[in-house]
Amino acid sequence: MSLKSKNRLPLRRSAGFRSLLMALLTAASLAAWALDPIDDLKRANELVEQRQFALARAYLAPALVAPQLSDSQRAYAFALRAFSFDQQAMPVSALRDLNRALEFDPNNSDALAALGQMHFTGRGAAQNAAVGVAFFEEAAIQYQVTAMAYLGYALLLGEGIPPDLESARIWLSRAVEAGSGFAALHLAASYRVKHAGDAANTDLAEHFYRRGIELGQPDALVALSYMHAQGEFGAVDHARAVELLMQAVDAEVAVANVALAYAYLTGRGVDVDYALAKKHYEVAATEGLSDAFAGLGYLYESGLGVSQDLSQAQHFYLQAAELGDTHAQLQVAAILQSEAKDIAGAVYWLRQAAAADSTEGLNNLAWILSTSVDADLRDSVAAVKFATQAVVQAETPISLDTLAAAYAEAGQFEEAIATQQRALAMLTPESANIRPELQERLERYEMGKPWRE
Repeated sequence: MSLKSKNRLPLRRSAGFRSLLMALLTAASLAAWALDPIDDLKRANELVEQRQFALARAYLAPALVAPQLSDSQRAYAFALRAFSFDQQAMPVSALRDLNRALEFDPNNSDALAALGQMHFTGRGAAQNAAVGVAFFEEAAIQYQVTAMAYLGYALLLGEGIPPDLESARIWLSRAVEAGSGFAALHLAASYRVKHAGDAANTDLAEHFYRRGIELGQPDALVALSYMHAQGEFGAVDHARAVELLMQAVDAEVAVANVALAYAYLTGRGVDVDYALAKKHYEVAATEGLSDAFAGLGYLYESGLGVSQDLSQAQHFYLQAAELGDTHAQLQVAAILQSEAKDIAGAVYWLRQAAAADSTEGLNNLAWILSTSVDADLRDSVAAVKFATQAVVQAETPISLDTLAAAYAEAGQFEEAIATQQRALAMLTPESANIRPELQERLERYEMGKPWRE
């Protein structure tokens, strides 16, 4: 029988029924709103501190729409939910809630500081240091600790704002007084040669690094280690540098494992021990550090403490290369070019290194684009461009040789001849062994022919 059977009558509600229903709904609504949203906020805050972010958001959901909350309380709720999103790698949702927080309270310093971080670092928003600094400035005048720390950091590096060492130290000092370990690290750095020049003060640098450690920043141990290794306290002291690295490793600072692995690899401050170097690189690799993957690649490429294995070396170099490690990108390219004969693959990784302004990447890429026997890979315009950049960065017989090859590929043989002659003139007794091949290429350019490999 059809659901539209004529025997089926439509359901009708009387006026009395509707009145009863409205009364019940009103009573239920009042009961719901009778629950204190402030209690929900407090409970959500506790859950965030316990890192139970999803559950915290469940408590925040009704509070966010509760009419009893003031604008400032609602702004706090949105900022708290934004933090929970950010901690679970959902920056777009965090950005949305932070903007909502400012709609209800434009002066919410926590939301201002968090938005500053997102714009400054490009997390969840287009990276724009100047926009980030503008948010930091608004929050810093309210003495928001993160904003003061980041404003000082920006002033120290000149990111998004002109560098100002004195102002940087003022804001960083205020943040340290408010308990920022991040600020302590950068306040310490401000007294080192890189930022202070001849006015460097190692005593103050060490003091603030130690303060950073007290404030929960064991990374400061690595910075102190580097200071000893570079002789910033006077004499170079690799043994003391290693002691500090070991303390940092015990404090679970991932990057310390990379530095300690390198110490065991080179014998600086400790006896050479390739097994321990491998162990510490592996620990750091679990944290996704590109230097650790590159270090493992080097061990396998060189057969240090392990059987030489170029396949394994390429595996580790590739992981580092994908994380943006320029040296690893060059190594992957070299292995692809020499072992796998995959020139197109090598070109891909050389382009990545060149994009990072690597002189070696620029030079090697230009060489392939100039001299490859594969016409599909050659590109004279790009070759001249990249080779010129390499020469500007470092004019050497090798880079001039590449530029000459690029000119020849472009049919500019006069420039190729002149450039190759400059390369030959720059040769020293130490580099004289490459004179015959440079001379051979010069003779080819003089015949009006490009070089091919």
